[in-house]
Amino acid sequence: MRALLDNMFRSIIEYSASDVVVIDTDGRLLWSAPAAHEMGILGYDAQTLIRSDANVFDLVHADDLATMKGCLDETVGNPGTPIRIACRIRNAEGEWRYVNGYATNRLEDPDVTGVVINYQDVTELARSGERQRILLSTLSDLAIGIVIVQGDRILSANTAFAEMIGYTVEELVASGSMLDLLKPSDRATVQAQIRTVDSDDLDAGVVSERIETVLVRRDGATVHVEIRHHSVAMEHDSQRVLIVQDISERREADKARREEIARVQAENVSLRRRLGSAVTFESMVGKSEAIQRVCLQIRAVTESPSPPMSILIRGETGVGKELVAQAIHANGARRKGPFVPVDCPAIAGDLFGSELFGHERGAFTGATERRIGKFELAQGGTLFLDEVTEIEPILQAKLLRVLQERVIHRVGGDKPIPVDVQIIAATNRDVIAAIEAGEFRRDLYYRLLGFDEIVVPPLRERREDIPLLAEHFLRQHADSGSVTKTFISQEAMDLLVMIDWEGNVRELKGAIESAAIWANREGTTIHPRHLPTRYSTSRPTLPMHSSGDTLRDRLNEMERWMIQGALSAANHNIAAAARELGMDPSNLRRRMSTLAIIT
Repeated sequence: MRALLDNMFRSIIEYSASDVVVIDTDGRLLWSAPAAHEMGILGYDAQTLIRSDANVFDLVHADDLATMKGCLDETVGNPGTPIRIACRIRNAEGEWRYVNGYATNRLEDPDVTGVVINYQDVTELARSGERQRILLSTLSDLAIGIVIVQGDRILSANTAFAEMIGYTVEELVASGSMLDLLKPSDRATVQAQIRTVDSDDLDAGVVSERIETVLVRRDGATVHVEIRHHSVAMEHDSQRVLIVQDISERREADKARREEIARVQAENVSLRRRLGSAVTFESMVGKSEAIQRVCLQIRAVTESPSPPMSILIRGETGVGKELVAQAIHANGARRKGPFVPVDCPAIAGDLFGSELFGHERGAFTGATERRIGKFELAQGGTLFLDEVTEIEPILQAKLLRVLQERVIHRVGGDKPIPVDVQIIAATNRDVIAAIEAGEFRRDLYYRLLGFDEIVVPPLRERREDIPLLAEHFLRQHADSGSVTKTFISQEAMDLLVMIDWEGNVRELKGAIESAAIWANREGTTIHPRHLPTRYSTSRPTLPMHSSGDTLRDRLNEMERWMIQGALSAANHNIAAAARELGMDPSNLRRRMSTLAIIT
C-alpha cells in the first residue's frame, strides 16, 4: 500500500505547502507525508500515533466532531471530489488550533478506506476573523460606526454604520469600495491618509489617525463624520478597522458656540470702546462722598495683584450696578476676556440651569442640540449675575458648588468642565433680610462676598451729583447727533434736584433726553415745562434761594428744607423721618449734624 500511495500523491507531497495525512473513516491515522514526520501533527510525532493506533477523533473539538465525520463520509461517497474541511484540533500542548484544508478519496483499492487530507494551521487568521465578529457584534448597537476594510474594499461593518449611511450591512459588503461612499472631492485625500501607514507602526500592530470627511447617504443627504483608522498587521496582508462617528451635531453646536462667542466679543469690543480706561462714567459721575467711596472700591479691586474671584454689588434698581460691574471688568486683569451679563429674573426657573451651565442634546424635551452655557462663554472673563437673589434655592446650591469647585456640568452631561470666571453678582434687595426669610442661602452670600460689599447709593442720597449727571446726559445726547447743544435753566435744575428719582440714574437719564427733545422744538434751553408731565405739573414748592452764590449753598438749603419737613411730618421721630426720606437713620443724623438741624 505504501508504494501505491507514494505513486499517487508524490507530486502533492513534494510541492504542497500543507501537511498531508491519510486517515480512515473511523479516525485512525494511517499515513503521514514527510513534512508531517518532521513537523508532527500539530506537535505530535506522527509515527508514534500510527504505531499506537491512536484515534484522531479524540483530538477534535467536540463541537466540530460531527461536522468532520460528515465531511469524511461525504468524501468517501464522492471519489475524486475535494471536500472542504475545517475544525479545531487540540495540539500536543493542549491548545485548540484551527485547521483548514480539503479531503479527497482517489484510492482505487477497494480494501483501502482512507481519506487523504491536506491541511494548514489557520489559527491566527481564524482568531482574527473571530475578533472581527465579536467586535462588530459588541458594537452593533452603539451609535458609533465600525467598518473593516482591506485596502479600499469593505469586508464587514456594524449595524450602526449601515444605518448612518442608509444601506444594509450586506449591501455595503457587496458594494466594494469604502471610497465610493465619500463625497467625491474628499476621496483622494482620504484614500491617501488611509493608505499611508508607516511600516514601523504597522509592525507594531496599530496605527490611529483622525480624518474629518463627508459621507453621502443612499438618499443623497450628507453626513459629517470623523474617521479613526487602526491598521492590524496580518501574516500576508493588512486590514484596517475604521471607527466612524457622526459629528454633524457637534459641528452645529460648535457653529452655534462660535456665533455666540462672536456676539459676546462684539459686545465687549463696544463696551471697551465706550468705557476706555475711565472709572467715572454715568452712575459714577459725581463728587459726592457716597460715589467717591464706590470709585475707591472699584480701584481697590482692579488694582489688586490678586483680585477677588467673587464680588457683590448692592443697590436699588437703576443706580447703575451693571455699570459698576463693567467698570471693574474693563479696568481689571480680565479686561481682555468676555463680559457676559445674565438677567436672572428674566430666565424661567426650569431653564436657568441650562442657561448658566449649558445642556447636552436630549437632556430634556426640546433640547435638540448641545448648547454652551454662560459660564463657558465667560471663560477667562467676567460673568455678571444681575439680581442674583432671584435665583431659585435649588439652583443657588448648584451655583455655590461651582464657586467652590470651579467646575460645571452641562445639564444631561456627566463630564466635568473647569471654568476660570470672575463672578460679579448684584442685587437690589437687603440680602440679610432675604437670608432671614429663607429666600437666599447664607453660605452663598458669604461665598459671593469675596470683597467688601459695594453699595451703590440711590440718587436721592447724593443730590449734589444730580446737576453733574444732568449735564453729562445732555452732552451724551448732543454727541449722538440727535439734537443740538442744549442747556438747563436754573428753575429746571432746581426741580431736578428736588425730585426723589425712584428709578435713580436710569430715570434721570430718560427724563433729560425727553426734555432735550421738547426743548429743541423751541430753542436750546430746558425749562420745567419741558420735563415729563409727571414732574412739571406736580412739582413741589421750592424754598427761596439763599443769599449764597454757590451750588453747594443752594443744595444745602434745599436739603435742610426737605429734612425739616420730614421731621415735622414724623413728629421729630428720626427713624420715621428717615423712612420717609428713603435714608438710613445714621445717614440722616449725620446730615442733620452737618446742616445744623436741631430736633
